[in-house]
Amino acid sequence: MQPLFFVPGITRQSLKLDALGLETMGLDHLNVGEGMGPHGKSGVLLWWNAPAHPLQSPAMEKVAEMQWVAAKPDPDRGLAGERFYLGKLPGDVIRPADLARPRQQDGLEVRLDDGQQWLVPVARLLPHEHVLDEAGREIDCVQPQYVRLFELANQFCNKILHAASDRLTIGDAKVLAREALTLNYRLCRDLIDWLGILRTDDTLFWAAGATFELQRWVAIAEQKKNLPSLTPAS
Repeated sequence: MQPLFFVPGITRQSLKLDALGLETMGLDHLNVGEGMGPHGKSGVLLWWNAPAHPLQSPAMEKVAEMQWVAAKPDPDRGLAGERFYLGKLPGDVIRPADLARPRQQDGLEVRLDDGQQWLVPVARLLPHEHVLDEAGREIDCVQPQYVRLFELANQFCNKILHAASDRLTIGDAKVLAREALTLNYRLCRDLIDWLGILRTDDTLFWAAGATFELQRWVAIAEQKKNLPSLTPAS
């Protein structure tokens, strides 16, 4: 099931996603309806069609039966709490397919803290383009819309490869994991928190590490450790 968003006190015409901290959800496949939400408030109801069931809309007639949670304040952006609400029917489970973007980037599946498998994009597989640099040389670079994720993944990877893990923070992993997941799914800060998909340090680390295939490198290292020595006995 897709989650339902309710924004109190506004109309369809005054809706601005960035003012709510919802710009990462995207405007494509967005549906907007005016109506009543939790606590008898009037406003707009938002939902996004998913590729898994593009014609399905949330049970808007059951708004009163839904479990609602208010958005928390975002002090970094100066956004107030209760600026929108997230809702779903009791017992319904929101699955990765419900939030998948129409076109997902290739990556690795990682089991997150909700127990489900989510597709984390791998940085080296992001779309590239061939251009000329300032010196006129042909170069292969990641497309502009993916540069931030590519750079975050490289920075995280370099700290691990150069034994600079003492400079790694859980904040680094959180920023990278959120950025990566938001590329393949319609997610925002409050929805990630509500779903409980990035709650533990281990999950944050492995979700972030998937962007540069850390799991594969660990597996290779484990294999090498278990191989018999090729050094001749003296």
